Amino acid sequence: INKSKEIWTETRKHFVKPLSSQLNHHLNEHYKSYLKHFNDDPNNQEIAKKQYRIDDNRNVSFDEDTAELSDHQDHRIYVHRQALDGLWIGFAWSTSNQALHVRINRIQIDNEHEFTLLPVVLHPIVSKASGTDIPGKPFIELSLFKTAQTRANIQHIKYLKLLIQEFDFCADQTLIMSILNFVKQEKAPGAPTINMDSDLKRIYKPLEAITNAQSNSLPTEPKIFFDNLHLSPLKLHVSFSMHGFGTD
Repeated sequence: INKSKEIWTETRKHFVKPLSSQLNHHLNEHYKSYLKHFNDDPNNQEIAKKQYRIDDNRNVSFDEDTAELSDHQDHRIYVHRQALDGLWIGFAWSTSNQALHVRINRIQIDNEHEFTLLPVVLHPIVSKASGTDIPGKPFIELSLFKTAQTRANIQHIKYLKLLIQEFDFCADQTLIMSILNFVKQEKAPGAPTINMDSDLKRIYKPLEAITNAQSNSLPTEPKIFFDNLHLSPLKLHVSFSMHGFGTD
């Protein structure tokens, strides 16, 4: 699990929010100009005061990895250039409510065999549909908000969202054989057995007593209701090679 690439973010109430893709692009272009001038003359104080125009209403000035955005009404916000953590988890709970937010920005699984044709097994890729890498967009994101009624044994999920970005899966014959050797059973399982003691005891009970006991007993399995469920379509590119090197 790795950090994301460096992007421009804004902090609001302890939450780090990436800026839009278009604004990130403009800031990066002006940031390159700022670094060039700063490296040429580090002691020039005018470089820190210089403002770069983003559009007709906004300007930006830089101070190392911090940028100040201002508009024609003199509204100012400060943004920072940083890499988002590889794994971020936010949660909150009370006696009846629970909220969970998980982000995995980038993940890569490598093939650890000494000789392999496909050294990377799984990694996210840039979507061909958009053609650009959206800044701050995590590879996997999960959001959940639910309420629970303990006495009624009911869970009410008001919001559940799971998003998985497009990714590649690559495997060769060596990796497949190693996985099969790892999961295969060493010994044949024994014959299955069935415990019929409870069924034999019911034979000696009257039918009315059995039906009354079942109708009066409360259900043990919880009931789950969804208000908003959003699961993203899974876009997977698979590459497989029949070539590989044998393993002992």
